[in-house]
Order: sequence, then structure tokens, then C-alpha cells
Amino acid sequence: MEAGRCRLGVELQPGRPRVPVARLTDAPRVDEPIARVEIEQGAIACLGATCVLAGRGAAEEEGDVGVADQADPPRVGIHAGAGLLGGEHVLPDRVARRGVEEADALALGRRLEAAQELQGLLGGVLPRPFHRHRRGLGEGGDVEAAEDGDVVVAGQADRAALTHKRGTGIGLDSVADDVAEAPDLLGLSRLDRFQDRLQRRQVAVDVGDHRDPHRDQRIRLAAEHSRSPLHTMPPPMPIADPIADLRSAVANAARSLREGDSSGPEPTLERPPQAELGDFSSNAAMLLAAPLGESPRDVAARLATELKERLGEGTVERIEVAGPGFVNLFLADEWYREAARGLAAAGGQLGTAPVDVPERILVEFVSANPTGPLHIGGGRHAAYGDSLVRLLQAAGHDVEREFYVNDAGGQIERFAASIAARMRGEEPPEDGYGGEYVIELGERIAAEGIESDDLAALGARGVELILESVRGTLDRFGVSFDSWFSERDLYSRGEVDAALGQLDDQGHTYRHEDALWLRTTTFGDDKDRVLIRANGEPTYLAADVAYHWDKLERGFERLIDVLGADHHGYVARLRAAIAGLGADPERFEALIMRLVHIVDSGERAQMSKRSGEFVSLDELLDEIGVDAARWFMLWRSHDTTVDLDLELAKRQSNDNPVYYVQYAHARISSILRKAGRDEREVAAGAGAPTPGTRLEPAERELVKRLLELPSEVREAAARRAPHRICAYSTAVAADFHAFYRDCQVVGAEGEGVERSRLGLALLAKRTIAASLGLLGISAPERM
Repeated sequence: MEAGRCRLGVELQPGRPRVPVARLTDAPRVDEPIARVEIEQGAIACLGATCVLAGRGAAEEEGDVGVADQADPPRVGIHAGAGLLGGEHVLPDRVARRGVEEADALALGRRLEAAQELQGLLGGVLPRPFHRHRRGLGEGGDVEAAEDGDVVVAGQADRAALTHKRGTGIGLDSVADDVAEAPDLLGLSRLDRFQDRLQRRQVAVDVGDHRDPHRDQRIRLAAEHSRSPLHTMPPPMPIADPIADLRSAVANAARSLREGDSSGPEPTLERPPQAELGDFSSNAAMLLAAPLGESPRDVAARLATELKERLGEGTVERIEVAGPGFVNLFLADEWYREAARGLAAAGGQLGTAPVDVPERILVEFVSANPTGPLHIGGGRHAAYGDSLVRLLQAAGHDVEREFYVNDAGGQIERFAASIAARMRGEEPPEDGYGGEYVIELGERIAAEGIESDDLAALGARGVELILESVRGTLDRFGVSFDSWFSERDLYSRGEVDAALGQLDDQGHTYRHEDALWLRTTTFGDDKDRVLIRANGEPTYLAADVAYHWDKLERGFERLIDVLGADHHGYVARLRAAIAGLGADPERFEALIMRLVHIVDSGERAQMSKRSGEFVSLDELLDEIGVDAARWFMLWRSHDTTVDLDLELAKRQSNDNPVYYVQYAHARISSILRKAGRDEREVAAGAGAPTPGTRLEPAERELVKRLLELPSEVREAAARRAPHRICAYSTAVAADFHAFYRDCQVVGAEGEGVERSRLGLALLAKRTIAASLGLLGISAPERM
């Protein structure tokens, strides 16, 4: 670790990618905590540490770490068995400056030397500077209230880091369960932005440092979990995946024929187009033929023998070689029963499919201009972004949702001028906002006593009222956000200047004709872009550069922006800016949405009853409801234009795809009510033996379809394609209807048959509910 670069990072779980949870702008001069466990008092004394070894408080655990000027309450605990990681960012500790001397560069150099000399004793623990005076901490006396430079963590729990040696984790205790409910912990004047409902929610508390020359760079702290049921689901756990097991068996058998050589493409395992070709088919033999120097059919015969030995009689009835060398698997009834039992055991985990390497992701979506009600285009963004977050979470990623509020710049000035004109009974400016909602805003603001000539107050209040309306519409639509990020705050906190300064330091900006330009062509853009116009006015790009730098500083490993159809040309310049800031542009994704058109009586039509200028999302929800609106916003790929047929969306028949899927769920609920059995009893019957009665083809097809959910979730998440879940849920509904048509359920004859089929019906119901849940659509019990 270089002197002057004392920064630390943490890992959420051992072996997972490291997540930076805070950055102290004066990190090289800040005293960091050291682990007390298994370190002798003498070693700590010689290091000049300020932590107290004896006399633990009521809230302390053995092995907690003392932090300079950190008193209880509040406190940050770092649990036993942990050292500190060297990395890009610093672990958040509470830095109350009173009584703390700051280390100079020379002391930091000595610190490095001391760390090397004491490596054997400390085992990777980072010591403090030697020149510090030893002193104890007065319990509750040193820090009575947060000062400039202090850090307050809201609901911080379950974070973990790895030590160099021991591989154990550290957790950060909660300092304040809810800053909103305990405002005395941090003066509101020192907050860069205030967020409500912080308890158990992803939050950011920004604190300026009065001692740092770059005080507008903030300390970032992120807390785990959320109060909303949408975000409080337990981390997804792997569930049994029999299809993945089959695929693995095929791959291992193929590798065995090549004597362990795993090079070359992975063999496929697919459902064949006709039932007579088996349950699953693989091309593995055809891929192996050339490397082995044999004919594909000969390789297929050898592969079939290897697979039979690996799978056993209980899994496969027979394996056939077909065509040019396909290996077709015909599975035994017991394989299906075991698969059904696995699905029943998954319970509430159905629909989760954790990936091997999860990421910390920020999805920014909707971000509609706060100058008017949310229209149907924004509604499609909301449905898509919300479903994408659900899919990413189901795939095991740590995901936050953010709404970027464009509350600065010329559009707000025009919005304020439009409100002022309406308050005076005049028409809005030619480039202003002319909807009737502006008249309503003017009347409401006038009633509050704001004068028409106070444009700043008009703009601010107008934005507040619009955001209030947008929040209400989104709540109605079932969409929530972890944070609402203000563009205005980027400027007030100096983030734009700081980001542009970072680009300038890297040599990526230049002056031309009194304007400030970004050399985006260096990173593949077709031309350089203006950041600051000649008149001193910043472009949209300037704020967006600062905003995305802020995202990176908060420690997100992947940034996903859901953007409008007019942003195609914007992507290259944003990626260039991210590269210019020194980050990997591959961490940034832009998903470009296409338009939504309302179709009424076979023709594209306007539906707004008030303005005649746009169709609001509220109007659409009044017309067709939340579930239909979300389905028709999602059932086509996001990069495809949607024609939303109002007549079809309101139709209660199988022609309406969302009705068709929901009806399957309600139908199963009716069947189970008719059976009159407890759900746990029904679930226990899934996969029950049926002596003397073989599974019907429709039963086998339904089980295979239900087993596809994990791979569909992973694929939909990876491709950013919620529409795949629409298609999958429709296929499940179709297979269930076919099963119910071909197989009697309640009252079925044969030992164990009714019990087994009721269990299978319940699995179909759970799968449909999980699929609809990923889309944010309800699964009704009755229709």
C-alpha cells in the first residue's frame, strides 16, 4: 500500500466482488480503525491506537473496533476476526474531528514502513500512524452531535469485508435506524439531500467536510434492505434444477469421451420439436465427431452408453441416436416425480435463479421531466424498469432503483414562465407548456400566495407539485424507487464543477471559441461534445457526466439507464465521458425504449380528455387497469414499438393474453378450493407415486415447462428482456389448460393419482404467480 493511498473496500460476501461503501475525500489523512481481536495490548499501545480494550459497553461485542472520537451512542461496530482490506475505497468510520490530529505525508510513509515491519505480528491489519497521542474516549462525551465531517449511517447492517488472512467478515452496526425519525443525529443544514423512509432502505447520507478543500465531494454510505415488500425478499437461494443437472451430465459425459478436455463449444440440451424424438435432445456427438476423428453417429452411440451409466435407470428409460447424430433422452416417470417434489420444496423461492457472480447494480428509469403529468411513454419506462429490477433481484443481484429529477436548466425556467402566464390569464410562451394542467397548477400556486413574478418560487413549487402527482401515479402503478436524485443538487453541491475538473485533470477537455469541449472522439464518438457553452451555460451532458460520476462514486458495479427513443446518439458520448473519468465504460448500459401508441377501434388515437396533447398514464389506468397496462407495456421487447389496443386490453376472454394467464391461476385456485384440502397437504402430494398409472403426456409436458422457470429468469435478466416472462407465463397457462383438458384432477381414479395431480396443479399455480410477480402483475384467486 503506497503512502498517501490508504483506502479500503469491503465485500458483501466472501469471494464476491468488492463493493466500495464509502469514500473519504481526505482518506490519506484519516485515522482508520484496527481490529482488536487476537492483537496484544502491547502491540496496540506501540501503534498509538486510540481504541479502548477494556470495559465494553452494553452494545459492544468482543472484538469490536474502537474508532477515533467514536463514542456510544451512536457507534459503529466492526465485529471480531476481521482485518481491513487494501483497495480503492475506505471503510466508513465516524470521523469526528475534535481532538484528532491529522497525519502528514511523512507520518504516512512511516506508517507504511511500520506495517511492513509488523506484518508478522498483525497479520494484514493496517496500523495507525505512530505519531498520534494515546488517549481514551469519554463515553458519550466526545461526540454529542454530528459536526461537519461526521458520518452518520442509517440502518447500516449486514455489510461484510474480508481480512487479508483470516477470511472472516466484518459487519457494520446500525447507528441510526432511521435518520428521518431521529433528525437530531445530523443537522438538516448539513445534509446534501434528505431522503424519507430510510429505515432498512438503500440510502445515501452526504456530508461535506469543512476541513477538506474539496468539500463538495461527499462521503457515501449505503444501507442494506428496504421497508417495501418489493425489496425485502430474502436473498435468492439456489433451488433444485433438474434440467441443469441433465445438461451438466451431458457436458461431463462429452468431456469424458475427450479424456477431460473441456475445450470447444458447450453441447446443447433442448426440447425436440416432436414428442416421438424424446424429452430432451443434445448435439454433443456432432460437436465431438471432428476432435475424436469419428462419425457423429458412432460418437453418439458411445455418448449414450456413458450417459446411461451416469444417469441411472431411475432417471432415463432409454437413449436413442437419431438423424445425423442427435442423442435423444427419454426420461423415466420417476425423474418427473422427483422434479415435481423439488419444485414443491422450493416453495416461495420459485422464480429465483441466482447467478454465479452477482453485481451491485443501479437502474435509473422513468426520470421524466418534472414539468407535466406522467404520460404513457413514461408508463412503459416504469413498467419495464420495475420488472427489470425484479428480474435482476431474482437473479441474485444487489439492485437499487433511482429516479433522476431534471429540476434544473432552461426547461424549468420555461415551465415557471408558463405557470406565471396562466396565473395572469395569458397564453404561455411559444416554447412553454400549454396543457390545461398548467392552468390548474397556476390556480393552486396562486392560492398559496406565491406571486406570478417570482419565477424561482413558481418553478420550485411547480416541480414539487408535479413530482407529487408523479409519485401518486407511480404508486398506483405499483412502482417505487429507492432514491430520487435531484439535478439541481448536482450544481448546488459543486458536483458538476468537480466532475469537469476531473476530466480536465485527465486532459480530456479543451477550450474552443469560448466553449468547453469534451474529447469524446478519443473514446470512439463521432465528434467532440460541448460541456459548457460560450455563454457559460452548461449543456445536458455536463450534468449527466457529474451524475454518472456520482453513481460510480457510490460504488455501483453496473449502471443501467432506461432511456427514451430520442437518446440513441447520447449513448456514445456518455460512455466516452465515463471512460474519461477513468472508469470502465462497459459498466454502463443504455437501454433505449421505443414508443407506445394507443389503438382505439382499430386506429391510433389520442385519449386525453383534458389536454388533447398527450395520453397520461392515469387516464390509461382508468381505462384498462394496472394489470392490463403493465402486461401490454411489457409483452413486446423494449426496443419494439407497442400498439396498445384498448379493446383487446379490456376484453375478458382468452384473446386477451393477460386475462388468459390470470384466468389459469384463478382456475387452479377454484380446483384447489373444490378439493377442500390444505395447501401444505396438496404440496406434499406433488410427485407422489401412482402405482399402476403412468404419467400422461400432458403431465410430463407441464412439469417440463415448470422446470424452465429458473433458466427463463436468468435469460430474461441477462438479456434485459421482461417480455420473455410474458411469453413464458403464457406457455405455462397453455400447458396447464391442456393438462386439465386431458387429465381428470379432482376425483381422478388410481392410487395416488388425484393427490399427484392436485400437487402438480398447485405447482403450476405457484409458477404462474411467480412469473406474474416478476412483471408486477397480480395473480387473482377468483375471476
